[in-house]
Amino acid sequence: WDYPACAVLGLSMSPVDTVVVRKAELGCYDHSSQPAVRYPGIRNLLCNIIRVSNQGALFDKSPHVIIFPICDLGFVKGWAGQAYDAIVLCNSASVARRIGMTATTLDETENATISEINKALGLAS
Repeated sequence: WDYPACAVLGLSMSPVDTVVVRKAELGCYDHSSQPAVRYPGIRNLLCNIIRVSNQGALFDKSPHVIIFPICDLGFVKGWAGQAYDAIVLCNSASVARRIGMTATTLDETENATISEINKALGLAS
C-alpha cells in the first residue's frame, strides 16, 4: 500500500521513504510547537471512510476485505470525491454479507474484465 499512498500524496516512489509515508498514512505530531500540533494521516480523513457496517473490525483491525479501485493514477491524483468502480475481495461470503454486499454467490456477481483487473493492479503496484 505504500506505492499507491506515495502516488496519491505526490511523494517519491523510488526509493520509498517509509518514515514519510507512515506519517502521511497514519498522521504525526509536531512537538516543536507548544502545545504539540497533531496532523491527521490519510487514514483519519473523512473522505477515506468507507460507509459499510463493521468497517473497524473487517477493514482496519483484522482485514478480511480488500478493495481495489479500478482507476488509473491520473484519475486518483485528480480525484474530487466522484464515484468509481472497484473490485471487492472478501475472504468469505459471510464477510461479504456483513459489509452489506448482497450478491454473494458466483452467479449473482459481476466478473471484472481483464482490462479492469490490470488497471486496478497497475495502481496497486
